[in-house]
Amino acid sequence: MFLSPAKNWVDNNGKKTETFDVTAHIGDFSHQSASFDHDDGMLMDHGFDFYAPQTFEDENGRRILFGWMGKPDEFEPLQPTIEQGWIHQMTCPRELTLFNNKLRQQPSQELMAMRRNERRFRGLSTAFEGLSAELQLNGLDGKTLTIEVADDLKIEISSSGLNTTRRNLKTKQWESIEWKGKVRSLQLLRDASSLEVFINEGEGVSTSRFFGQGFGVQSACGFAVQSEQEISATHWTLEA
Repeated sequence: MFLSPAKNWVDNNGKKTETFDVTAHIGDFSHQSASFDHDDGMLMDHGFDFYAPQTFEDENGRRILFGWMGKPDEFEPLQPTIEQGWIHQMTCPRELTLFNNKLRQQPSQELMAMRRNERRFRGLSTAFEGLSAELQLNGLDGKTLTIEVADDLKIEISSSGLNTTRRNLKTKQWESIEWKGKVRSLQLLRDASSLEVFINEGEGVSTSRFFGQGFGVQSACGFAVQSEQEISATHWTLEA
């Protein structure tokens, strides 16, 4: 069962912050007693923009999820896409599974058909170009690295977990949301203004919108990776 609360308030370094965190609860439903015996739940996402997920079962018995990549009242008037006549978007289709009775979310296998221009890298720092692109990194145990997506969004990996750091549209201040745990692998999907990060084959997920410029002198769009230890990565551009 998924819960999408209308609004919660959490303490963030002594400051009350509104949140619309979605939780997933695993348990057993009794039709006879109309009761649901469930666990305490887990956050479904550790990014800035995930809400109101909907699922369906496909013809192969897979449970597929689409989420709303936006949140109610979240500085909507400040989003630049309004000038183009639209706002918000949907996540990529995600396949839901249970592993050790914990929910996992992974991009549906059909997205692999969009991969083009494969590039492999081994080293400390590099940049991958591609407005719509996928980046995979494995063997990250004990690694410390930063992945810059735009000048207002970056992903930071450390021994304590993964931080999604974004510049607030209204205040222009940097804000961060942490997924706590050991990061072993990452799969990142980006588009013109969206980023979806799948941690350890879907053990954790971070979903965020961004509206900043690219990185570097030429403001290229893609991923800029800087690591303190050698890493291996595979990158594709994505085409429909």
